[in-house]
This record gives sequence, C-alpha cells and structure tokens, in this order.
Amino acid sequence: MNVLDTLENQSYSLECIFASYYEGYTRLGKKNYKLLHKREGGNYYMKEKTHGLSLWPMWELAFNDLFSDQARYQFVTVEGLDKIGPELIGVDKYDGDTVFVIKYHYQVEGTLYISSRDYSILKHVTTVSGKGFKNRSELIYKKHGDRYFPYAMTGTYFHEYKVDKSKRYLKINNEVFLRTIKTRDVHVLEADKESWYPRSVEYNDKFWNLYYPKKLGD
Repeated sequence: MNVLDTLENQSYSLECIFASYYEGYTRLGKKNYKLLHKREGGNYYMKEKTHGLSLWPMWELAFNDLFSDQARYQFVTVEGLDKIGPELIGVDKYDGDTVFVIKYHYQVEGTLYISSRDYSILKHVTTVSGKGFKNRSELIYKKHGDRYFPYAMTGTYFHEYKVDKSKRYLKINNEVFLRTIKTRDVHVLEADKESWYPRSVEYNDKFWNLYYPKKLGD
C-alpha cells in the first residue's frame, strides 16, 4: 500500500503478508484474517490516528465479492443478484475470452466481466464516491481446479481529511496478490480483530531480508 500526502508531498508505504479464511458463498459466510508480517517506510501524518483502521491492507480481499457488509450484500447469491438488478451493456474481449459486460448500481457502481464459456466472473470493477472520498477497486479472478478465486486486486482511493483546521488530501494505492490457496483441510481462522491490524505486528528483519529483500534504489 502506497500513500501520498499531496499537500506536503510526503509518501508512506506498507507491505504486509497475511492469511485469510473464507467460509464460502453463503448468506452468513464470514471472512477472518491474520496479519503475519509488515514492513513500513516513509512518513504518514495520519498514521497514529488511523493505523490499523483506514490503512487496512486486507481491504480489497475482504470486499472482493461484497458490496459493504460481509453477511448481507454478496452479489454471488440469488438474493444479491435480485437486489443489484444487473444489466447487460455489451460483449467484449478479455484475457483471450469473449465476455459479457454487465453493469449494476447498488451500494456501489459495478461492472462485471463474465466468461461466455462457463459464465464465471473474470473481473469485477467497483467505484464509489461521497463527501471527501472517491474509491475504485479492480478484482481479477483466476481458475484453480474447477473454480475461480480472487487472484489480483488493486484499489485507488482519494481521501480528504481535516487536520489542524486545514484540508489535507491523500492518494492511496493498494495492491493485493494471492500467493497460495488451500481448499481442503483448511485451517480455520477465528475472529480476532487485533490480529488484523498492522499496529499489532512487529517488523521482522530476518523474514523480509530473506524472502523480500529491498532492491538497490528502493
């Protein structure tokens, strides 16, 4: 995650390794997470106020197939499809496949790219804006076995904050990539919000130098 303070031209970066658990596509299916490692760099004037809350590295994964609530707004359920009122707006090419492009507007403005071969969702783009913010996320699904899973997620966010009676503007870019997936004998992660937040994890120099060493110039 990269954050740019556009007023002071200060940047801040947060790299994280985390595990996630998903019960599946049921109405009350929950997701839980455990942050395993973190590495930070740069300066961020809001870090003490929001660290672990608004700067949440699991954001894209948490909401990759949901509108806003983990139990109520899944578009992959029949109830969800009834609510969003999907509209076919055309046919396009994506990743070597012919896809149906479907728009909806419910909680967010969304675009779904659905394979004409097996009707799977290949890409999901959402945008939402309001007073002081504008957010966009793009989620790409890849096939694993006979099913599709969220593989690569990107988010771009513009946020406005008021600090010391003056407006400050942030541009936040986040990228999340799936490295491994396990669909059998899955280890269940229990809900523990403290394990979700970067503030709860200490920097492990040996881990980062061994697996993700900084390149010259980083």
